[in-house]
Amino acid sequence: MLTKNFKNEETKTFAYNLKYYNGYEKNVEDSIEVYRNVHKIQNLKSFECPDMYIELEDKVIGIEQFEFSAYSSNKKGDSIKRKVFEIEQDNIKKIDDNKANNYFENYIETDISRSNYEKNFIKNFDKHYCRIQEYKSNLSRINNNVEIYFLICDETVDGTGIYVDNNYEFYVPMMNKNILEYLLQHQEVNGLIFQCSCVYNKKLFYYLKNTKQNIDKLLKENTKYFNLELEKENFTNINSYWRFDEDD
Repeated sequence: MLTKNFKNEETKTFAYNLKYYNGYEKNVEDSIEVYRNVHKIQNLKSFECPDMYIELEDKVIGIEQFEFSAYSSNKKGDSIKRKVFEIEQDNIKKIDDNKANNYFENYIETDISRSNYEKNFIKNFDKHYCRIQEYKSNLSRINNNVEIYFLICDETVDGTGIYVDNNYEFYVPMMNKNILEYLLQHQEVNGLIFQCSCVYNKKLFYYLKNTKQNIDKLLKENTKYFNLELEKENFTNINSYWRFDEDD
C-alpha cells in the first residue's frame, strides 16, 4: 500500500486523501502548476520541519500542514474539540460491561462564525509562516531551489458553508476578504492547498498559486461572499463501545 512507506501521520493521511478523493478538487485561478506538483505523489516523502516534501528534477517543494476551524478557540485550543473530548470521557464512565453494545448520542451546539474562521486561519498561518526560512534551510540539503506549500485543513465538523442566493456552497478561504488581504502580505508561501470536509466526511481540495495576480483577481471576483455569515451547523456526536467475548 502506498501510505505504508511514509513515516508520519500527516504524510500518510495526505497521500490517502489525494488518492481516495481524486476528482473532488478545484484549481483556483492560475494554479494548475500547484495541482500538478502535488499530484506527483510518487515523489512525496515524509520529513520533519516541514511535514513532507516532493522532490522534482529542478526543485524540492516542502509541504507544511496545519488545521483550523470556524469555532471559537483560546489557549486551550478549539472549543468544540474540547467539548467532544469531555463528552467522550463522560461516556466511557457510563459504559455498562454487561451490555454487548453501549451506544451514546450527544447533540452539540456550535459557535460557528466568519470571525472565528478568519481569526483561527490567520493565527495558525502565522505560527507556521514565521518558520519558512527554517523549512527552506532544512530542505536546501536536498536541493537549493526550494518552494514552500501550506496544506491548510478546515476541521469544522461536516465542513463550513454559506447560502448564496438560496444556494448552499462550501465556504473556503478564497471567499474571505480579510484572509485574501492577509495573503497579499504573505507571499513567501508559493502554493496553498485548502482541504475541507463535505457530506459523509468526503474531502475537497482547492489549489491556489499564491501570487499577487491571483489574489488581486479573487478580491475582485469574490465580493458577493465577503459580507455573508457562515451557516451555523450543530451536530450529533456518536460513540459506540462494543464488548467482545474472548471466544469471538
